Amino acid sequence: MEKMKGCVFCEAKLNKGEAIFETENFFVNIGVGLVAPGHMMLIPKRHYDCCADIPRDLRPEFDGAAKLIFGKIKKVFGAPFLVEYGVFGQSVSHAHLHFIPKERRGTAHYPAYEIRDVFEEIKIPNDIAPHPASWETAAAMKKRHGGYVFLKDKDRAVLFERFEQELSYRRFFNHQLTLKDIPARWQDITEEQKKIDAIKKEITKSRFKF
Repeated sequence: MEKMKGCVFCEAKLNKGEAIFETENFFVNIGVGLVAPGHMMLIPKRHYDCCADIPRDLRPEFDGAAKLIFGKIKKVFGAPFLVEYGVFGQSVSHAHLHFIPKERRGTAHYPAYEIRDVFEEIKIPNDIAPHPASWETAAAMKKRHGGYVFLKDKDRAVLFERFEQELSYRRFFNHQLTLKDIPARWQDITEEQKKIDAIKKEITKSRFKF
């Protein structure tokens, strides 16, 4: 597997061994700055800038893993929405697809939230046109514009050919839902947020089992 030195997803010592599931070519990582228990990422073991760069012969494995992870999260934590910032908006330049539960139960450490339809609630600017998502369209956008944004909720999956701050899931949770336990950037996580993050991770690890 080709890896890039210094990449947080290529080197286990950098991602702190938070992988909780893997296939031959992909793994699921918990990461830092979780939105809710059950928030995780599907990541290729080989280094690709974004999911559109994943070779055609590996796409069925990726799709199968994504379907499996989606079903497990839905059963244990509630249905997630999916988002990938294909080069645009990525804080780690290694392909990764987020699965973010659309609801979480409140605890003494963080409040509850519920999202009915992320496309309606995230308030996407009207001048950013959505395109039906496909591997081919994502690759074409990457070639033509240098990147894309992928967003899926329920049966609707679309691609946007540019990134605006309104498409940031962290901004959505921070500014629109005003949830202060979620860092605006995972790199800027506070000590208090780290404590809450540890609780979310422990819940995820204890409940997400195969």
